Amino acid sequence: MLLNIVVIVPIFAALLPLIPAQTEPCTTPEGFQAACTPVMNCPPILGILNNAPRPLPQNIVTYLQRLQCFHSTGVPAVCCRRPSVGNTPTAPVTPSAPVTPVPISPASDVNTVSNDIPTGPTDVSRHPNIGLLPTTTCGPLLGDRVAFGEKTALFEYPWMALIRYEVADGFAYKCGASLITDRYVLTAAHCIARLRSGISVYSVVLGEYDVRYDTDCQTVGDETVCSPPVQEILQEAILPHPSYNTPRFANDIGLIRLRDAADMSRENIKAVCLPYAPKLQSMNLRRLVATGWGTTENNTRSDELLKVNLPVVDNARCQRAFPTLKWSPNQFCAGGENNVDTCKGDSGGPLVYPANILGQRYVQFGIVSAGLSSCGVSNGTPAVYVRVGNYMKWILDTMRP
Repeated sequence: MLLNIVVIVPIFAALLPLIPAQTEPCTTPEGFQAACTPVMNCPPILGILNNAPRPLPQNIVTYLQRLQCFHSTGVPAVCCRRPSVGNTPTAPVTPSAPVTPVPISPASDVNTVSNDIPTGPTDVSRHPNIGLLPTTTCGPLLGDRVAFGEKTALFEYPWMALIRYEVADGFAYKCGASLITDRYVLTAAHCIARLRSGISVYSVVLGEYDVRYDTDCQTVGDETVCSPPVQEILQEAILPHPSYNTPRFANDIGLIRLRDAADMSRENIKAVCLPYAPKLQSMNLRRLVATGWGTTENNTRSDELLKVNLPVVDNARCQRAFPTLKWSPNQFCAGGENNVDTCKGDSGGPLVYPANILGQRYVQFGIVSAGLSSCGVSNGTPAVYVRVGNYMKWILDTMRP
């Protein structure tokens, strides 16, 4: 059994010779063509085994069980999708240096072995999975409501999602995400990859506005409008980018596949648009809108969904702010103005801006990734975000119907 060796392999991996690299065709649980490979010849799985906490978290155990396959040599084997084309879960690093950006998440220290790193935006308009994106109904605008550090309105950002974690004493929200199809949410890899022992991704909550109430209502003038109930959906698959943290803090992007389809007929549950077309990927953006339930300037978590308008910062300024960050063109910086910022609990949430896709629609250009631990009260220091346009091919390669 695979699970009988996963505890042994990390300890003795350096002492064991490689098994002859014989492989046989197989299909991963996500539906990708791969090769049934001896465990010792599969670098992504060795990366997980060498770095996972002990005892192994249940989500990793389940994932490894699903990857098991029969190999003709009789040695323990897994359905291995290599880093250059794969999407095997790997793990994040949380550094301690005070001038280093830190992922705001429930993750812990580890390195990865993958080198599947994007080199820039890719035209995916003819990708075979482009039809999975709801490009004609995504990103609806509810008026012109872009503002600084304000509460949002009901239905204003209906793609916002909360990731619900199972923790030692129950459940907790620790990261945000965005709904991109009825079966997938987009988030930061550090929100889902190798979480601290005792923490696991349980579900995704859609259609939320104020976490204190079962029914959210707002009064405008003499009219009171109430939102439909939230929809909580269990996670089916956790899919962080295989090259997360290679180099440090890079490729901080991941997907969660939902066990059931999101009900996008509800007014409070809609998908956001993604920058799939070259004209969207090449937009010169000066400001972006971030949304989340993260920590406020009073150091308390917001119960209501908040938004903030952030200026995009040039790369040179970002490098000066974070000298230990090995800069990647797949990242960008924003914020550091008027003490408005994304903060703890906002990780994984989207940065959006209206663009012309069959009319004006919100497009997600960024993902909240990392920043100073003193976010919101920084002295003009921006935060680091993932450039979504550069990952469109990976997103579409990873999704399935």
